[in-house]
Amino acid sequence: MLNPFKHSPVGVVMFISGAAGFLLGCFEHGTWQLAVESAQVVAGLVNYSRDNPFYMHHVKLWSLLHQVCVPLLLLGISERILSFIFSGFIAMFYFQALSLCVWALCRNIPLAFACPFFVAFTHSTRFCAIYPVVLMGTSNTHGAIGLSLVLLALALMASDKYKHAMFLLGVLPSIHLALGMLC
Repeated sequence: MLNPFKHSPVGVVMFISGAAGFLLGCFEHGTWQLAVESAQVVAGLVNYSRDNPFYMHHVKLWSLLHQVCVPLLLLGISERILSFIFSGFIAMFYFQALSLCVWALCRNIPLAFACPFFVAFTHSTRFCAIYPVVLMGTSNTHGAIGLSLVLLALALMASDKYKHAMFLLGVLPSIHLALGMLC
């Protein structure tokens, strides 16, 4: 019988919390994603005039997220399906980051699994007076994924997983330039 707890606790926390977050993000908090909108323009599926500010925004603001979507759109995957998949990834990274932060602090796996559910269902990130932090159910793909990956990279460092953290830090500027450079 396969015992997942004989493997790295970091891997167990990442896998289970990531799977739960992905499913919750796709099916409970799925929404349209801005990265998919830009990918439609880059793929040539939506046409703007060349001097339109929206066109310039979509084609000049490069992101790895757009580049991942373009071939999928060209293969015929709908923007709705891609948006729901991105909603799942947003929640997956959010759940992984929060779970791993808790695990790095207390090394308690059940508490690490419970934390993102507690934060999500109490909406505790939405009561910020200066800037609301919306980590699921948002269409701001770049900001939500970027913020979650910054927190995940820091949690990986706190968990002594430096190679994975450095990889994320290297990829972050291609997802959200400002957050990636600041981190």
